[in-house]
Amino acid sequence: MFNEIDVLVVGAGPAGLATSIQVQKQLAAENRRASVVVIDKTPKIGYHSLSGAVFEPACLDDLLPGWRSDGTDFSTKLQKQTVTRESIHYLTRRRQFRVPGLLLPSGMKHHDDSTMFLGQMAQWLASKAAARGVEIYPGFTAAKAIIEDNA
Repeated sequence: MFNEIDVLVVGAGPAGLATSIQVQKQLAAENRRASVVVIDKTPKIGYHSLSGAVFEPACLDDLLPGWRSDGTDFSTKLQKQTVTRESIHYLTRRRQFRVPGLLLPSGMKHHDDSTMFLGQMAQWLASKAAARGVEIYPGFTAAKAIIEDNA
C-alpha cells in the first residue's frame, strides 16, 4: 500500500526543509540512494509561517553554497533587507527602558543580518529541497509513528 521511506521529516517549515536538504546532501556524499520525504499539515508550503524574522544569512552558506548568486527572488530580497540599526527595550506596564548595546549578549545583536518572511523562506527552501530529490507532500498530518520490525 505504501512505499518505504528511509527518512521522514514532519513539518515543512524552515527547520524541517533545511534538515531534509542536509540529509539529502549527506546521502549523496556517501553515494547512497535513499528516499527523503517531508510532510506538512498545511495545504501549501509556507502557509503556517506567517511571521517575519531576523535571520543570519551566513547559515545558508553552509547549507546551500552559492545561494547568494542564484538570482531567485528570495535570495535577492534577503540580501537587500539587512538590519542597520537595532535597539532592545525592557517594557513595564507604564514605561519602557532602552537596554544599552554594551549590555546585550552577542546572540541578541543582529547588525548585518536580514529581515524576511518565514513563509517565503519555506517556499524557497522547498524548491531547493525538491531540486535535490526530496519529496514534499503538503496536506498530510502525522497522527502517530508506526514502527515495523522494531527497526
